[in-house]
Amino acid sequence: MPCRSAEDYAARWALPPVGGESRVLDARPMPRILIVFASTHGHTAKVARRIAEVVREAGVDADVRDVRSAGSCDLGGYDGAVVGGSVHMGAHQLELVEWAGRHARQLNALPSAFFSVCLAVADDTDESRAHARDWIDDFEDDTGWTPRPSASFAGALQYCEYDVMTRLLMRLMMARGHHPTDVSTDVEYTDWNAVDGFALEMAARVASPGDRRPAPMTPTVEPQRDDGAVPAAATSSTSSPRATTQAAAARRSAAATSG
Repeated sequence: MPCRSAEDYAARWALPPVGGESRVLDARPMPRILIVFASTHGHTAKVARRIAEVVREAGVDADVRDVRSAGSCDLGGYDGAVVGGSVHMGAHQLELVEWAGRHARQLNALPSAFFSVCLAVADDTDESRAHARDWIDDFEDDTGWTPRPSASFAGALQYCEYDVMTRLLMRLMMARGHHPTDVSTDVEYTDWNAVDGFALEMAARVASPGDRRPAPMTPTVEPQRDDGAVPAAATSSTSSPRATTQAAAARRSAAATSG
């Protein structure tokens, strides 16, 4: 399946620096989107805040909610929605899956997008990209929601956020692959240029409801990194709500903790 790289996003949207001139100008009342995220170690929350910052600069108001505080949200008060979570043991956070499932009808009726954060995406291989696509497919199957666009972003090696056992396990796994093992320093692999492009695409869709672009092919973003690929690694478990997804996750044991 074709995928968009960070360069594709940058070229299409002529990305402005955060804090720069707004790209979406409209005399109508400012449109508003809901951004709901689930974050295990904090990195997915950071991605969600970056998306909010970019869409605000583009002239779209953003309401950012942790999924734990989003249960009472009425999506009827928003012009669009962005949902994001991270992959652990081959599945996204259960509470995010359940929230999206409860709101699937409203999400399908709105311009809506999904982003998945996973350290495994930093391993720049066909296999890692296939896993990223499979995890998003599983999320869509479990929730009944078909977001457009959807994207996978490389996460972070978060030694400082892991508990003692997880930190030890990750350090041993990274050492085997000759990757960073300094547990006093986190290593970030997220391509923020691609995150900005994803946010601007969503802002454009919400700000121009009468002229929405056709849904793009789902991108699996190729990350920018300076110190080589990181192998996929599992560090925490999250149960999938459906047996089919559990079986698929078992076959794909390459999931990595990412945020």
